[in-house]
Amino acid sequence: MGQTALLIAGLLLMTGAAAGTGSHQPPPFQRGGAGFLALGLEWTDLEDLNRTFRRTGFPPLEERFVSLGGGVWTFLGRVLIGGEGHGILDQRTTVGRREAHITGFQGFFDLGYLIARSPAWQAYGLIGLGGGRWFLRIQESGRLPDFRGLLRWPEGSARLMTGGVLLQAAVGLDVRLPVVRRPRYQGDFLLGLRVSYVWQPGEAGWRLDDGTPIVGGPDVRLTGPSVRLTLGWQRLRMRRSEASRP
Repeated sequence: MGQTALLIAGLLLMTGAAAGTGSHQPPPFQRGGAGFLALGLEWTDLEDLNRTFRRTGFPPLEERFVSLGGGVWTFLGRVLIGGEGHGILDQRTTVGRREAHITGFQGFFDLGYLIARSPAWQAYGLIGLGGGRWFLRIQESGRLPDFRGLLRWPEGSARLMTGGVLLQAAVGLDVRLPVVRRPRYQGDFLLGLRVSYVWQPGEAGWRLDDGTPIVGGPDVRLTGPSVRLTLGWQRLRMRRSEASRP
C-alpha cells in the first residue's frame, strides 16, 4: 500500500507539473476517439476473508491482483467520455483436498478532462461510475465433476459472488507516438501510466449463482488503489484554423 501511495503521489506531481508547463489554450482539435488495452495491479483489503480462511484451515490470499482490460473514449474538446472494463485474474488457496479460487471484474462509465497536452504527451483526470463483482469458487482440489454424477447429486463445489456499485477517481499520463500527421487529422500510438482509486460504498452480501443469499459471509469489497500500464491508439480531428497553419 505504501508503494502504491508513492506512485499515486508521483503521478499527481508529474501531472501537476505538466499542467503548469503546458499551454492553457484549448487543444487544437474538435473531437476524436481513443481505445486502449490495460495491464494493471489492483490492491484490495482481504483481511476479513483471510481471517475466515485461516479459521477453516486455508492459507491466506495475497491482497494484490493482476488485471487485464481495456476501454474506449470519445474526445469533445477537453472533455472525454467513454467506458472501460477490467478482469481481475484468478488467485487460489489450497488445503488438503479443498481449494478456493477468487476472481472478479469491474466496469465503469468514465467522464474526464484533458488537463494538458503537447505533441509528445497528454495528461488527464477522470471519474467513473460503475459496478463490479468478486466470484469465489470452493471445490475439491483436483476434482473434475462428473456430468451424470452432478445430475444425480449436485455436490462437490459452490460458486459464490459479492459486489456492488463502484466509484473511481484516476489520473493518467500518456506518451504520444505519432503515426499519422495530416492537415486535419492526427493519429498516435499511446503508451500510458494511470493510477486510480476505486471505492465500493456499503457492505455487500454474498450470494450463490442463483441469487440465494449466504449469511455470515466476510466483508469483501472492490475498494482499493490500482496502477495500470496502457497501450492504445487515438485519432484526433483538427480545427480548420489550426489545420490551415503552415
